[in-house]
Amino acid sequence: AKELRSAREELNELKRRLQEEHQSHESSEAQHAEALQALKDDEQVGRLLEEQAQTLRKVEEGAEEVRRAHEELDELKRRLEEEQQSHESSEVQHTEALQALKSDEQVEHLLEEQAQTMRKLELRRAH
Repeated sequence: AKELRSAREELNELKRRLQEEHQSHESSEAQHAEALQALKDDEQVGRLLEEQAQTLRKVEEGAEEVRRAHEELDELKRRLEEEQQSHESSEVQHTEALQALKSDEQVEHLLEEQAQTMRKLELRRAH
């Protein structure tokens, strides 16, 4: 009977240790599963960060294109303004030339009138 009791105690001890080992193994498996999930999460975060970096690069490239377009637009505005100023200057010169031509025509007309008056005076004197 003593050996039977001793055998039962040993069996119970073995069952208890087996149960502890089983629980320890389950705990290790749970930790392993958590570590795998954390690794998967890290990989997903890594992919998201890479996608975000690509998006940021595209935004920066777009901003650079917008900046260049603004520079081109500013250059076109500057050239248009120069053309307008040149055109206005040409118009002023044209107006001045027309005015000078009119003045020349008026002077010529006055000279013709003066010449006619002198011819009339000469004709009167001759008679």
